Amino acid sequence: MSSWKIPDDKIEDAKLLFKNIKSRRAVRDVKKDPVPDEYIHKVLEAASHAPSPENYEPWRFIIVRDKKKLKIMGEHAIKGCVTMFGTMLPRTEINHRFGYMPSRAVAVSVNLMASGWRMCYIRDAPVQIVVAVDSKRAMAKDISPITVISGAHLNHLPFVCSGLALMNASLMASALGLGSCIHNFEFQDPTDEREIAEMLNIPQPHWKISATLSLGIPIRERTLGPPRTKVEKLAFEDEWGKWYKPKNKLDW
Repeated sequence: MSSWKIPDDKIEDAKLLFKNIKSRRAVRDVKKDPVPDEYIHKVLEAASHAPSPENYEPWRFIIVRDKKKLKIMGEHAIKGCVTMFGTMLPRTEINHRFGYMPSRAVAVSVNLMASGWRMCYIRDAPVQIVVAVDSKRAMAKDISPITVISGAHLNHLPFVCSGLALMNASLMASALGLGSCIHNFEFQDPTDEREIAEMLNIPQPHWKISATLSLGIPIRERTLGPPRTKVEKLAFEDEWGKWYKPKNKLDW
């Protein structure tokens, strides 16, 4: 049996990291004050350190602060929210999605989502960072691009990578005390996505919008979040259906 042990300083780093992961929340209620550029840069620097195959970095980030563009993005998001919560989803399913909230808060949240009002933060936040991905190629740096003809799973890789970049960005924003939220309501309709891509001069169809991260100074701290399912109810060992039963757990 190995006697290897994680050094104490690494344990302290891990505790701090885990605390930040657990405390991160989607924060939509932010002030209209501008976010200092050095913080935006650090958030994007964290995003750029996300992993990608052979470090081919299939992402580009568009920092949107122009009020007219933010308004257009917000209008599309409101429309997408009304479509999903006002017409598409059964009210019982919506209630279930907000089930972790007190019953009175659920009713309020359902009405706000069905009206589209909850998406106003996309219009009102001072910064939106739109992530576009190279959706048609699998490539490595300094190597000729290889067009993906077969292996449809490769087409998903850029979007997987962009998700990792967005998570890095969101965690850094949280660590800095900024409010952030990852969203894509404004791109649900392909027509809306094309319009926004054209507005931002994103080359289409080669580059596609993956998602957007809103940034702002929080109006209030958000601590409430949905309960997380225990690992023992999520993980299998060696094969599906054989539940993972940890022999030991860390107490933090």
